[in-house]
Amino acid sequence: PGVVVKLTTSRYVGVYGTLDLRSTPTEQIVFTSHRDDTYGGDSNGDGTLSVASRGNWGGLWYFNSDNVLHDVVVRYGGENGDNDYMIWVQGGGAAPLEIRDCVIEEANLDAINNGSLESIWVHDNIIRNYGRYGITGTIASVEDNSIVGGSKGINLSDASVIDGNVVTGSEWGIYL
Repeated sequence: PGVVVKLTTSRYVGVYGTLDLRSTPTEQIVFTSHRDDTYGGDSNGDGTLSVASRGNWGGLWYFNSDNVLHDVVVRYGGENGDNDYMIWVQGGGAAPLEIRDCVIEEANLDAINNGSLESIWVHDNIIRNYGRYGITGTIASVEDNSIVGGSKGINLSDASVIDGNVVTGSEWGIYL
């Protein structure tokens, strides 16, 4: 808990095993741009010359879904050419990826993209200011999230559980 990770252009965190990110509301784990002075201060040493923006770094890519993000902040990611997803699930595992009580904001295109054939859990998060989709892909349990901005709030192609979400500021709230 309380760790700030700043990444530069085209850098991403590829998770092939387990990266158990369980934080607390007062000591959140943060993944953000090296240009973001809000968390961890002015780590690139340029004062106010650079400003964080969507797509400043790649994202969190999960090739094993058996992982947890709890009370994690993920910002300003989603840059990698073909896969402009800030949190991308591409592989399965013994359990679904669980994203709970997180703040996921300023994604280049998709905040969360499930490209695997297994369900992910997305509960009790704030997902805001994304370029295209708040949550997209195949199967998911999407409950009690606040989803703000972008083209579509929730865009899922297969059987999913969607309940108790508040979607505002999107062209389409839920698109199935």
